[in-house]
Amino acid sequence: LDPGVLLTVAERLRNGGRFIPKTPEERKCATLMDQLDVVGGHVAGSLARKKYQRGEIWSLINYLNAPAWFITISPADSKHPLCVHWASHDVVFKPEIKGYKERQNLITRNPVACARFFHHLVLLFIKYICGWSEDEVKRGLFGVPSAFYGTVEQ
Repeated sequence: LDPGVLLTVAERLRNGGRFIPKTPEERKCATLMDQLDVVGGHVAGSLARKKYQRGEIWSLINYLNAPAWFITISPADSKHPLCVHWASHDVVFKPEIKGYKERQNLITRNPVACARFFHHLVLLFIKYICGWSEDEVKRGLFGVPSAFYGTVEQ
């Protein structure tokens, strides 16, 4: 690949222009960008993945109409006993209230426990509040869901 052609294409795209490959070198650039897009679509948080998610959301809107609800979940993991327990090294759960600094230390030392807690809480929300499960769809707090789409901001 010619680096000069890559720079020209990148500059054109950066300025909001369209890129239609005309020369063999530009076709090679287009092929490379397609391959990077396919690989990047599997990387969480990448621009390609976000582009794929936008496509999924637009497809869902086209199929089922615009959503009636947009819900943001933002749990305070340092205040939830389950998250604090998962972050600690205690094997047995003891319902004791730890101090603020101790909770913060446990949480900051174990981000995996926070991620597991967030995932667990979101699954519970979808199942019991929204009424969505893989087995059957039930009436949730907001009625009977026809679909849902969830993403995590990073």
